[in-house]
Amino acid sequence: ASKSNEYSLIVGHSLGGFYVLASQFDIQKLVINPCMFPSVEIPKLDDNHVVTPELIEKWKMLEEEIYCQIDPETKDLIAGVFGESDPLFSYYEKFQSVYGKWRAVKVPGEHKFTDEQIKVALDAGFYGTKPLPGSCEPFSFDGDDVYD
Repeated sequence: ASKSNEYSLIVGHSLGGFYVLASQFDIQKLVINPCMFPSVEIPKLDDNHVVTPELIEKWKMLEEEIYCQIDPETKDLIAGVFGESDPLFSYYEKFQSVYGKWRAVKVPGEHKFTDEQIKVALDAGFYGTKPLPGSCEPFSFDGDDVYD
């Protein structure tokens, strides 16, 4: 079996979420607070000056490739979970515009999630990105009663 058939889900957070979105595997993908544009965001966070102009250019090329050539089948495999209070960046609206409104959900939290918030994010990613019958907007997910 090929490696892409051995797994049923890829999960990535922040810059890892970007690389999950860039992956070529035809399996479900869940991204948590993805850094959709590392060419913009990572240099802002680079206090040690390790990000080179060459790396920024590679990110820009990948960004263009990822977001400009998405087929409907690929969109159906992707869900995004976003912390409501992420102090670094939020690409919630951009994610919705690229992948569809139903593919993104906000949950309580910041950029880094606690173990409990990760459980809520996983549930939200799997169940919270589907539209409710008859609704035109994604439903709000607060996660309060998930692990009582």
